[in-house]
Amino acid sequence: MKRILALTALSLGIASSAIAQSNPYNLRTGKLPNGLTYYICPTEYTPGEVHLYLLQNVGGILEADNQQGMAHFLEHIAFNPTKNFPKGVMNYLLQSGLNTFDAKTGINETRYQINSIPTNDKGKVDSTMLILKDWVDGVQITPEAVNKERAIVLEEWRQRAGVNRRITDAIAPYIYNNSAYSFRNTIGSEEGLKSYSAKDIQAFYNEWYKPELQSVMIIGDIKPEEYEAKLIKLFTAKGKSKKQLTRTDVQIPDNKEPLYYRFIDAANPSTSFGIYQRISVPPQGGSVNHTAKNLYQQIFNRVVARRISALRNEGKEEFIASTASYSPLVRAYDQVAWDVVPYPGKGLQALKQTLALREQLRREGITEEEFQGEVSKMIEDVKALLEEKDIAAPDNLMDLFKQNFLYNAPIRSLREEVNSTYETLAEMEREDVNEWIKTILDDNNLAFITFTSNADELNISLDEFKKLLSDVKSEPVLKLSSPKSIDKLIDKPIKAGTIKSEKIIKELDSKEWTLSNGAKLFYRYTPELKGEFYFAASREGGRSVVTPQDIPAYTAMQSLIMKGGLGAYNRNDLHAWLQDKQVDLNISLENYTDGFGGNAKSKDAKSFFEYLHAVLTQQNFTEEGLNKYKALQKYLYTTRMQTPRGQVDDSIKKTLYPVSEVNPDENLAYFDKIANKDIIRLFNEHLLSTGAYTYCIVGDIPELEAKKLVTEYLASLPQTAVSKGKTYNLDFTAPDENITREFTADLEGDVGEVEISFAKTDKLSEKEEIAVPVLETLLQMRLFDELREKEQGVYSIGVQVRYEQQPQASETISIHFNTQRENVDRMKAKAYDVLREIVEGKVSEQNFKQALIPHATQVEDIALTPKDNPMLWLVYLNSYAETGKVPNLSQKANAAHTEDLTLQDIVALAKKLTTGAKKRDIVVKSLPREAGQLHH
Repeated sequence: MKRILALTALSLGIASSAIAQSNPYNLRTGKLPNGLTYYICPTEYTPGEVHLYLLQNVGGILEADNQQGMAHFLEHIAFNPTKNFPKGVMNYLLQSGLNTFDAKTGINETRYQINSIPTNDKGKVDSTMLILKDWVDGVQITPEAVNKERAIVLEEWRQRAGVNRRITDAIAPYIYNNSAYSFRNTIGSEEGLKSYSAKDIQAFYNEWYKPELQSVMIIGDIKPEEYEAKLIKLFTAKGKSKKQLTRTDVQIPDNKEPLYYRFIDAANPSTSFGIYQRISVPPQGGSVNHTAKNLYQQIFNRVVARRISALRNEGKEEFIASTASYSPLVRAYDQVAWDVVPYPGKGLQALKQTLALREQLRREGITEEEFQGEVSKMIEDVKALLEEKDIAAPDNLMDLFKQNFLYNAPIRSLREEVNSTYETLAEMEREDVNEWIKTILDDNNLAFITFTSNADELNISLDEFKKLLSDVKSEPVLKLSSPKSIDKLIDKPIKAGTIKSEKIIKELDSKEWTLSNGAKLFYRYTPELKGEFYFAASREGGRSVVTPQDIPAYTAMQSLIMKGGLGAYNRNDLHAWLQDKQVDLNISLENYTDGFGGNAKSKDAKSFFEYLHAVLTQQNFTEEGLNKYKALQKYLYTTRMQTPRGQVDDSIKKTLYPVSEVNPDENLAYFDKIANKDIIRLFNEHLLSTGAYTYCIVGDIPELEAKKLVTEYLASLPQTAVSKGKTYNLDFTAPDENITREFTADLEGDVGEVEISFAKTDKLSEKEEIAVPVLETLLQMRLFDELREKEQGVYSIGVQVRYEQQPQASETISIHFNTQRENVDRMKAKAYDVLREIVEGKVSEQNFKQALIPHATQVEDIALTPKDNPMLWLVYLNSYAETGKVPNLSQKANAAHTEDLTLQDIVALAKKLTTGAKKRDIVVKSLPREAGQLHH
């Protein structure tokens, strides 16, 4: 049989694609006589599953002026009836329990995919391959399908409309220098979407959905020869195009002079500017070392982000926010983008600082220390990747084949790619990176754009930009202070504490130590963690013990931790000190608990605990830092409240969570109440009340070493006396059982936004808990069918069904969607109807099975023992610390199985979550065009 297939392939004239000399993955690839390219690749990454992809070298850029948005419109229609699926592709997929599918239209290409098809179900495999064939040449573009999807696409257009869309459209001629990219976007215009007929879209389909522009990829746990035979038989039926299409990529002309634009829009939420530079990229198949180039990009992005942070850490920044990155733009072009939100009144200063930072990188590049630090980290990441058993994820393979299809890039295995990355990193020189940086930071192809809400803000002219660009070249390069060398992180002698008592916990092979400052510590030597250890510390407290008058300072304290550095060292010094250490430390101040913890390599244990001690005892909370925090928060509040959307959101928040002593209004006066002395006091109360803390250490640290570290760095922590105060209820929800409110505001476009929710505080059984995600899927599917597919009234629907056990049992159902204002009442009524049908059990077994399948798995008893997962010792020690009881180490998970659920279980859960629940029904509508005030 194999020989017959081989001869058949030869007689059909199938051409093989360019691949590396070795055949990675036992890949089968070729080109059918009609021009369609295919890739068939076996991988056991997802056992028992196959994944199908159809890539069209067709996107929005190929549309004529009177076709804008048509490629995306066509993608929507493709899920309706096709030649072999008269009831619709989406209908078949959902009815078959194939819920993992997607399609995406880009400016240059369109991708369809169906994932996780069970290979043991021949019917589903054959049917999904037939769907791909129908997408190639069997989409039925009827007036009915067009009109149905028109409503949905228009709803998507409405959701994308607004100031962000206006920004994108307005700046495109300056980003793309008036090339075709300047006048195309994938969604199109409202006028066009309303006017397109089935005949119009059929013409686009006939013109561009040609086999020479199509590639089919089949990736999964398969026998490739079998799938190749299926593909050849199925896809060869489409004949060769009478006139072969050759795609030419759009060229963007260079601009020697910077392009300039001021975007002014009353709805623009923040004042900012951007410096954008377009970079031409050689094709993947060329002689350029793309592995090295990709690594240069990563190094550049990391270093520039760190230098921006360094300015902030030294308190020299002229901006509220600043980002810079090198990233893909469109086919054959990348972009370096600097986006900056300056402090009010500091626009020119922020611009000059940004240009000076850019010039610093262009002129001097990265330092040897920066280079070695980044390369070392990247090598560690690559080593970790190489240690993984299987890195051939289907989507990663798809992207690999896509590069070959579009650019004729050579196909190598992903492991070969990773090895190549490792070798390139090992051989890389700093000078090579810096030469590349010079090429991307010249003065060609620049655009300078400001974004404001009125003409008076950030009024920086093109001449001013060009002058600053020139000035920084002749001025001394921007200098950042070199990090201080840290020999000793803690600036004062530490008076070591002691271990006052010791108790053996035989069942856990652990020790309980009582420290001289009152803290309890549980220790377990766990060599199975092989050179690593984990640490955790917690106590009851958190936001729940904060007095109403301290809330503003407590909130500020959480944001300002580490912002001022530690003792004599700023954050730049600390970052340099941590460079060669694998230390991870975090502070967690939750609603009902305070804590800190982390992990490190055992060789870095002393550094970890020294750092922890410094974090707890040497925090720098400065007046300057607090003033910047206040200025930023006031700016964000003022900016937010200037917009109708911000005003609506504020009104909704106060309706659902009324302002009270324990839930204050975070207005301008709120921030004025914050004092630095209160921040310092609250930090000490929450993190240095050591007598209330329980510590746990689990890992590869011998007991003698652990005791030395504990007495020096933990038992020595000062004990901040905290009297037992009042505990406050943090449930700020309005007490009303039902809240139904409609808000109207001067929002852009035709907006109708609906949020329906139900909330209760019942404890669920184990069976009810596993039914929660199934109910969510069922509700999502039914709402999708009714509101989108039947009514065409919405584009997307957000559904969440959640159950939380801590700090108390609580469950919620929430439904959110957007529609037109005139459709709100009708769509909302339909949503309630769908929920009511589920509660009353008026759901078909077929619908239930569709919802169940994605969650049903063959669950075996899973051993929850630390023998299999040594990290579980931390969980067990914490449990023992909290309860005083030794957990059952041999316990196995005997959870109820999802596949045992019945429709009656889901109905009962829906009824339980809605009966007697707090109901919230919130609607936001845009005002009629002539109105312009907030109403509710």
